[in-house]
Amino acid sequence: MSNKKSTSKHSLDVLQELGYEKVKNTTVFKRGNDFILSPAVAESKNGKYWFDVREVNLKRINSNSLLLVRIVPDLFILETIKSIFSLLSRQVMDNRPNSGNVWGVHIDLDKLSNKAFIYNIKNTDNKISTTLLKKSEIQEALLRDLSEDVEDLESHRYSKKHLI
Repeated sequence: MSNKKSTSKHSLDVLQELGYEKVKNTTVFKRGNDFILSPAVAESKNGKYWFDVREVNLKRINSNSLLLVRIVPDLFILETIKSIFSLLSRQVMDNRPNSGNVWGVHIDLDKLSNKAFIYNIKNTDNKISTTLLKKSEIQEALLRDLSEDVEDLESHRYSKKHLI
């Protein structure tokens, strides 16, 4: 990532305004019993977008948690954690000295169609298609999630996905 320090705090106001608090020095945010894994990403020097999912962070959340990827400067991806489990198998896990067990996830953006494709760096054949969202759409979706079950969110148009 091009500027990790400023990127990590990018668009945190979306979560903070809804009462989510950062869990220690992680990308996990908690509000009551609700958890959101929320990495921030920026375009790297080679023009790619990517983020890591750390096993230690997955152990802090539950299977009903959400993934909110904050893309610099003004886009978002919202999915359920369950919807990305196929990207997180042991066969495609890395172990890094400073991060422990981790999965590298790439994002291909198609801004013209308002889509993003997320996939594990080690298995580019398994891509999940999702909708790119704006800040106002994320706020609406997260507010709705406060009053709906996560399963209902999966069927909502903002988080529909399919494998390609």
